[in-house]
Amino acid sequence: MKRSQILAAVALGAASVAQASVVFFDDAPKNGAAYWQDGSATSVLAPAGEPFAGASPCIKLTMTAWPQAGVYINTTVSAPDTVIEAQIYRVDAGDLHLRYGGGWTDMALDATNNNAWTIDGQPGDYSFSNNAWHTLRVDVAALGITDTVNTIGMAAGGSTRVWYMDNVQVTSVPEPTAMGLIGLSALGVLGRRRRA
Repeated sequence: MKRSQILAAVALGAASVAQASVVFFDDAPKNGAAYWQDGSATSVLAPAGEPFAGASPCIKLTMTAWPQAGVYINTTVSAPDTVIEAQIYRVDAGDLHLRYGGGWTDMALDATNNNAWTIDGQPGDYSFSNNAWHTLRVDVAALGITDTVNTIGMAAGGSTRVWYMDNVQVTSVPEPTAMGLIGLSALGVLGRRRRA
């Protein structure tokens, strides 16, 4: 087995560890999901010509003043599938929010809980670039949420803001043990090949 084949197998194994278990938006709402808006905000399918993540349609979120907009997912996450993942595109400021439980408790994703969410694999922070797609991952279990997650969305924070969202899904937290076994297997094959 060539080294490039081994590395490809390791990459494939790593990719398969965190596959989506439930997709809520991919070109359109799925699995009971829906566009969601609060007050004067809007959540709609983005018109053609607006920034799509790849070639597929996405959601356009327009928030005015304090209302929120996003995706209604109405799901209870449980191990091992505790991560909500989405592609996000921010035109300007605003922040991310989850609403959960029977009372629709509002939780802002901010510096107080950024150990439980990431942007492009880095601890949650709003310093990421505008007008570009980024990967958001929120570990709901790490936030201490055990109730139904009603929505994932954005808030404007007092001004009119536009964001886009795509590929909303629940995935599993990559298991370090599985990743370690994949790596050890690859090393074993490499070591065996070198001795031969």
